[in-house]
Amino acid sequence: MRQLTYEQLSFVKTPVENFLVDSFSADGFCMDKERKKLEQKYAFLFEITDRFNCQSVSYQLSKKDVLDGWLKYKEGFSAELVNSLLDEMEVKPGEWIMDPFMGSGTTALVCRTRGINSIVFDILPVSAISLKAKADVFQYDMKEIKALLPEIDGLTVPPEYTGFTPCITITQDAYPEESGRFLQYISERRDGAVYSAEVKNLLTLCIVNSLE
Repeated sequence: MRQLTYEQLSFVKTPVENFLVDSFSADGFCMDKERKKLEQKYAFLFEITDRFNCQSVSYQLSKKDVLDGWLKYKEGFSAELVNSLLDEMEVKPGEWIMDPFMGSGTTALVCRTRGINSIVFDILPVSAISLKAKADVFQYDMKEIKALLPEIDGLTVPPEYTGFTPCITITQDAYPEESGRFLQYISERRDGAVYSAEVKNLLTLCIVNSLE
């Protein structure tokens, strides 16, 4: 059989049906009938392309990013991808973008830097924490943060303290007892501290990052 060149292969149309998802629910945990119907309904709009790579459509390019790297979110995608798509759609400042699965907030953050309005939401509470921490980057009082750092660095859990990080079944015994006590203790200290809401939220993001 004659081997096709890359240029020739570019004209070979791959059926969209080959890319439809068989199941949206891991191990059939949730019903996905309606989600499959939704995918089938809009399948005709899908475009199979090689313009993107596994780095741009994943968290890989965000690892060393100044802001997007603040939260390791493996289901996320890069700011480069968002910028590319906004350019392709010719979205202009003042217009609106909606992201119904905001994740770590990459889309909203990119839109904000470009003067584009965005509506974003997610079921995960960490999404709101992450986006707020990033969006507040130009509002932080550096003196306040510098005052907080040595306080955190010198924090010691009292021997009599019995609190422990709340857990669910899959995180049971995930942390050594010492770590579980410290995470809960620092969370309680944060709640009672006199620092601004912005800095407290930033500290919350740091605590969340330490869980992994």
